[in-house]
Amino acid sequence: QSQAGDAEKMALDDYLNNPVYKGHVYAQNSKGSGPDKPPESFAGFGSEWIEPLLTDSSDKPIYSSEQFIKQLHGQAEQAADELGVDPKLIIAQAALETGWGKSVIKNKDGSSSFNLFNIKAGASWGGKRAHVSTLEFDQGIAKKQMAGFRSYNSYRESFNDYVQLVKNNPRYSEALKHSKNPERYMEELQKAGYATDPHYADKVMRIYNSDDVAGFEPVLSMAER
Repeated sequence: QSQAGDAEKMALDDYLNNPVYKGHVYAQNSKGSGPDKPPESFAGFGSEWIEPLLTDSSDKPIYSSEQFIKQLHGQAEQAADELGVDPKLIIAQAALETGWGKSVIKNKDGSSSFNLFNIKAGASWGGKRAHVSTLEFDQGIAKKQMAGFRSYNSYRESFNDYVQLVKNNPRYSEALKHSKNPERYMEELQKAGYATDPHYADKVMRIYNSDDVAGFEPVLSMAER
């Protein structure tokens, strides 16, 4: 069996814990679309660049999936409002991309890139970059290469950039038409080239429907009660 075939059939638990392959992600490129274009962003990087623990802007470490959800849910809600999707779906996607925060890309100095969705830094990106060893699939053949990923100053910037990526790239317009249907939204993102892993949408949905995510109830403020 080929290496690509093994990666495509990777179980969800392995996928979440594997620091090398997590599915390719296309960054914004309004002039091109579809899987025939080289990905400007995808998850999959060398273990020497993995951040052991996800931290927020105050460097508070996250040790569990429950803490991951609680700490990021508020920012996910704001991003989800702009896209019209369920915030838990964005949480599930970030959890898959980062292995519940265990695989956040590091900058060269060891600091966090805050990149929750592993969006790659294409030619149009003018911000900071974190260069890491990646695993890219070319016609089913896995090849390692160095690539630049977008680096942010906070997780909020990462959520905001994800929103802009989906809203401003025409290739994702079909996904936005189905924003109220989580499964269809993810399927359309995948079809549009967001991820080359043919099981990407299914893996996100499995996390979305898990007890950790589906059963999470945010604490309401007094004003919201």
